[in-house]
Amino acid sequence: MTQPVGFESSGNSRGHSKSFSFSLPRRSSKSSPDTHKPKMSVSQVKLQLELSFQDMQSHEADHLRHRIRSAREVKDVWMLRSDVHQLISRQISQHVAAERINALLHCFEQWLPEKTLLRI
Repeated sequence: MTQPVGFESSGNSRGHSKSFSFSLPRRSSKSSPDTHKPKMSVSQVKLQLELSFQDMQSHEADHLRHRIRSAREVKDVWMLRSDVHQLISRQISQHVAAERINALLHCFEQWLPEKTLLRI
């Protein structure tokens, strides 16, 4: 008599009394609690990019807000990061611009390949 995987016999020769045993799958060493966060919507990603320069009031900033709001896909929003970086660099500093843009990487995590998400 072959015994099904995951079951143990209690010693009963007929095999009537069996107990089920199993183990939980192991978590990969690469996985982290952040990998289970829900994916941001396109509108949430756009809002986060806009908030990165909410303290700036200029024609250029308003034009950039319009371009972000008009973007249809996250990859289009991703491409606008460089324009946001330039705006913040000119009006505040490159250091602040890099900090603000790098703080947005988590917004794009489940939308773009990980190798694309490089810090400035």
